[in-house]
Amino acid sequence: MLRKLFVLFLLLLTVQAAQAVEAKDEPELTAYPLNTIPKAGQVNELQVVVVNTAKPENVYGGDLERQLIQNATLTAYDLEIWLESEVFDVKSDKVHLQSLPPSASVKLSFLVSVPADYRGEGLVKLKVNYERVESVDVEWDGNNYTAKYDYAEEIETIEIKVEVLEEAKPELRVFLLTPEVYAGEFSRLSFIVANTGLSEVRSVVLKAEGFEDAVPAQHYIPALQPSQSQQISFSVKGGNGSFSIKAEYSYIDAGKLIEGEESFQFEVQVKRLEADVFV
Repeated sequence: MLRKLFVLFLLLLTVQAAQAVEAKDEPELTAYPLNTIPKAGQVNELQVVVVNTAKPENVYGGDLERQLIQNATLTAYDLEIWLESEVFDVKSDKVHLQSLPPSASVKLSFLVSVPADYRGEGLVKLKVNYERVESVDVEWDGNNYTAKYDYAEEIETIEIKVEVLEEAKPELRVFLLTPEVYAGEFSRLSFIVANTGLSEVRSVVLKAEGFEDAVPAQHYIPALQPSQSQQISFSVKGGNGSFSIKAEYSYIDAGKLIEGEESFQFEVQVKRLEADVFV
């Protein structure tokens, strides 16, 4: 129990006997999240509203002490708030508040890293450590009244459920639009490059492999947002109809830059141009 001393100068017409007053009512803290669907493989901002739902206090003791303790018993003082989880990595430090009066609320933000392979419900615990006024004792020294407040330390644990629906990674897809090429000639092959995942893909480099020659040597796409696509083309020559598009790219996973590489296999029909015969 932490005891703090406040000196209060009261101008009173009559001197009355002082006696201790104990607080019967206490702060009532609760919390609810503003967003409960974080994305896997990312550092998410989890916003939480903390509310003091306490109602007017009910104290017993002398009249003077009642006046001093009124509106103080339901206020939470020196709050220390933090987030804990056994499945997620909490990146944010503790939050400190001077006080939270009854009917007051505060919105807090915490950064939470969700593993890339996590699915389903997860539990985070909001921990709130605070002090409350437990009692007040008023003493008369012949000239002034001195009010001594006793504080009790409390800790609350509020469970918050969140749900991770899908893995938040990019998913690169390459779709062939041209079904055939001509042997011995440059042929134009067109593709759709799409990001069908849930996060941005960056620095996409695409190369056509399996031909004697391909122009340009590579395509560069700075970024593709989820559900975004872009069309590209290569002029190619040679090959037997089997080829691949090699893609190199990067993305952000849990605050880290990840580099990826994929190869997409294709088959096209190789046609030969018939030479005109002159007699």
